[in-house]
Amino acid sequence: MLWGCFLMRYRWFAREDEKDEFDQPVSRALWHDEDREEHPKVIFSVGKGAGTFLAGMVVCYAIWAGDLQLFLFSFSVLLYLLHPLARGLGGARGRFLSNFLKGFSLALGWGILIWVLL
Repeated sequence: MLWGCFLMRYRWFAREDEKDEFDQPVSRALWHDEDREEHPKVIFSVGKGAGTFLAGMVVCYAIWAGDLQLFLFSFSVLLYLLHPLARGLGGARGRFLSNFLKGFSLALGWGILIWVLL
């Protein structure tokens, strides 16, 4: 009686009467994809939004304190955190703007680290 659960065959194609355009049975994975609701795409999660806000506050503090190295480094972090926004709002050039912001922020961040350490 206990061995019966191990001998059962999983029926991947439970509804074999439903066929796709290639005359193959439709799998359960396609049924589950059709049943799922589409959630609105979120550009920032709560953590990324909080990190962006904190980076913006550090940029404001660096401007107020007059610290150029801190300003440039925190500005590079802020640019890196804002690159998904450029992709979402950039339209046809969104991917280019996003990649440009990401590359510029990484180059700026590494340059500032080298400047501080030299």
